Amino acid sequence: MKKISVILIALCAIIVVSCQSDTDKADKFRLNNEFGKAAELYKKAAAEGDAYAMWRLSYAYNNGDGVEYNEEKALEYLKRAADAGCEEAECDLARAYIYNWFDIGTDKEIGKAMMDALVERTDNSYVMARYASLLWDGDEPEEDKDRALEILDNIKDKDEPFYLAFLGHVNLLGTSKISPNIYKAIDYYKRAFRYGYRYCAYMLYLCYIQNNDDLKADTTEALEWLQKGIEANQTKCMIEMADICFTDDSAFQKYHNVSRGIELLKVAARHGSSEAYLSLGIENYGGQHVDKDDDKAFEYMEKAAKMRNAAGACDLGWYYILGTGCEKDVEKGIETWKKAVEYGSASAANNLFVYYHGGGSNIPAGPRDNDLAKDYLLKAAKMGDEYACYSLGKQYFMGNDLVEQNTYLAFLYTKKAADAGLVNACNTMVYLYSEGIGCDKNPNKAREYENKTKAKEDLEKEKQIEK
Repeated sequence: MKKISVILIALCAIIVVSCQSDTDKADKFRLNNEFGKAAELYKKAAAEGDAYAMWRLSYAYNNGDGVEYNEEKALEYLKRAADAGCEEAECDLARAYIYNWFDIGTDKEIGKAMMDALVERTDNSYVMARYASLLWDGDEPEEDKDRALEILDNIKDKDEPFYLAFLGHVNLLGTSKISPNIYKAIDYYKRAFRYGYRYCAYMLYLCYIQNNDDLKADTTEALEWLQKGIEANQTKCMIEMADICFTDDSAFQKYHNVSRGIELLKVAARHGSSEAYLSLGIENYGGQHVDKDDDKAFEYMEKAAKMRNAAGACDLGWYYILGTGCEKDVEKGIETWKKAVEYGSASAANNLFVYYHGGGSNIPAGPRDNDLAKDYLLKAAKMGDEYACYSLGKQYFMGNDLVEQNTYLAFLYTKKAADAGLVNACNTMVYLYSEGIGCDKNPNKAREYENKTKAKEDLEKEKQIEK
């Protein structure tokens, strides 16, 4: 009996060593952009119960790395990895609830409770770096930023990729206690990319593409980082390079290649980028770089909307309303706009305000509902839609069935729209400052907005001449 136990223990040890060996090899393949080989080894290790391999498979399915993009499988492996004790997966599952990844449903309280419980019992470097990033974006900026920096100082693994990327972010933007330093940021981003945080390729592109107080723009270096990101399946880099392929800007003339741009968007879409589907929909609708095809535009926009892309869902609502690439269906268009609002589309919220408040501008009149109209207008304005802000300003200026007259709020909302560049709002600001409505009279400010109006109008005239 003792001999059998020894044999069983030996066999278990062999299995553990085998799993560790498979994941180590898989990590090397992944860092070398050999995603297919990495995925096969992660699958093998996951089948044998390796929680870390399950977590890596979740990432693979969520980005189409060596496997076909599949959001459902990504969530399945993430949950399995968390249940099997992978702390990195537990952390990402908490974040999934906070940010509604995988359409899991936004529940910030659940996500926060999961994260708080996790950091109480671990000093895992990935978990602590992610926790610091959550604090960094908290509701009490200075207090949370200080605590986040304290956590970063105590990270054990100084080569943890997200930790390095986050330090890059901190040094790029700076804080009240840390002066911005683009050279330090670049160094951290490069190290993070080397250890597997591929988004840093895009951040390095941004660092090099534009002149900084301390660093002169270097287009060659910037585009080399875009290419490195593309090779690492970083979809943001693919989309940015596609835009460069489409541009007529003389600085990028040698990169002008419409066919490559379209192909890059298609590759990014296959890797799960809703932004790429949105761009493909826009390209097929506009017909600027491909033959205009409303059916394809609808197909791509529908895919973007299904992936909870706010702009894609808003455009898809328009397609249903107008019958673009599909049968006209106002009811379906309205429902799609409601989904778009859930995803964060201010434009869709403004469209719904118009729908419930009498219609207009190609938007049919729905059943009059002042409560819904007001609710959607306020949502649109809160999300920063300049047309909604201007409209809300007019509502408050006059007072009506939606809101009581309030010239101060009329001034504030109109100013938001004007500062966003809306010409009509700039004109109104000239009047408000000249007459002192909702504000103190200020002729200088009135002239300032008058100049903004003229500059905007001149720019529009130039664009029309160029066309």
